[in-house]
Amino acid sequence: MGRKKSTRPAVDLSGRTFHRWTVVRFDARRGGRRWWVCRCACGTERPVREDNLRAAVRPSHSCGCHKAETSAANLAAANAARLTRHSLRPVEKTMPTERKRLTFIPDVASLAVCGRDIRPDEGGKWSDASQQVNGVLRRHAMLIEQAARELDAVLSPKEWNLIADVNNGCADLWDYSGSSLPMLAGITANVEDGDMLNKAGEAWGVDAKALVRKLRKLSPLHGEAIADAVRWFWDHPDGVDPTKDPWWLPAFRRQAIAAEE
Repeated sequence: MGRKKSTRPAVDLSGRTFHRWTVVRFDARRGGRRWWVCRCACGTERPVREDNLRAAVRPSHSCGCHKAETSAANLAAANAARLTRHSLRPVEKTMPTERKRLTFIPDVASLAVCGRDIRPDEGGKWSDASQQVNGVLRRHAMLIEQAARELDAVLSPKEWNLIADVNNGCADLWDYSGSSLPMLAGITANVEDGDMLNKAGEAWGVDAKALVRKLRKLSPLHGEAIADAVRWFWDHPDGVDPTKDPWWLPAFRRQAIAAEE
């Protein structure tokens, strides 16, 4: 009889330190990846994926406290530098003025589809663009929230985690490549491939074929809502615990942003 494959890792990371994380013990294997219970320097304990600990690019540094401290330190340094050079008020007091000075070149063709005709002024600046673009974004966000509420009644947490696992990085690729492939079609294809090639369904305890059938019944707007949620998930490796956080809900993302401000 063949030996049953062990779920234990070949290399024990217990006791090792990665940035602010200290590995406490092995947790489990999920989605074809190993998870370790880690303790942050601030005392927070939570599971962290091994590849996020070891990553050479954008690794997990901490539970989120590192980002908060870095942001606060950068703001303090910027304030001190500004006060020294110009004797002006701190940066946070002059943010509206600073934002107007930012170089911003909107996608005028896409905005035209949204009913907006935005052109630079005689000086070549987009001084009237920010409010109009924000208006389009707010309308998009309202649609995404509506689609997310509908998806919450259709997809389980395990299905959401499987979708995120097999679509790592894909949303950004679609954004920058200019692909005409519908977002939902790409997401569905990645679920099929992830299950066929890596047994993602088995790893996450999900009937992948049933999940594909669900995805094929959804609308293009649902696909956009899924892509936006997955992009957030992978952009915040330090701030999301997939074992308990409902990261696919817009309300969760709003709370996360509010907590960072």
